[in-house]
Amino acid sequence: MPDRARLLAAVLDDLAAEGAALDAVVAQLEDTAWLAPTPAEGWTVAMQIAHLAWTDDQALLAVTDPATFTAAVSRRDGELAGAVDAAAASGATVGPARLVGRWRAGRAELAQVRRALRALEAADPPIDELHRAVEAQEARVREVLGTELVLRSDPSEEADVLDAQLSQDADQG
Repeated sequence: MPDRARLLAAVLDDLAAEGAALDAVVAQLEDTAWLAPTPAEGWTVAMQIAHLAWTDDQALLAVTDPATFTAAVSRRDGELAGAVDAAAASGATVGPARLVGRWRAGRAELAQVRRALRALEAADPPIDELHRAVEAQEARVREVLGTELVLRSDPSEEADVLDAQLSQDADQG
């Protein structure tokens, strides 16, 4: 498994663990505690969980129906923050049991999709071969440059440095 895929798998595993830990906390809350404010100004506990449920819904849509997801994002016309706030407020209007049920169902479905995607990646040799080819090319570039690429805050600087190093290397034969 390429490093990037391992990193993504670790991040997704961590996200699942954090979701389970948060679920254990909110599952014990009295109904009135769901109305308590959170550090996010103007947001209650219920709004936070509704936001997580909405985010899972959006992630599922992006993976299972990219065209619909892209169209929905385009319709928002740069007003993503407003859409997030509206979804959180709307989602928080249902009772805690229903809200937690929705969040759990979304998390479970998203986890199932992630497992399916991991299985596809693991079973698809051409993707592994492509990763190996890209890694080999990156190693060759590092070898030609004689150094690791250093990320800079301005991507144009990186391109300028790379162009200069490649030109210098070409001049030297």
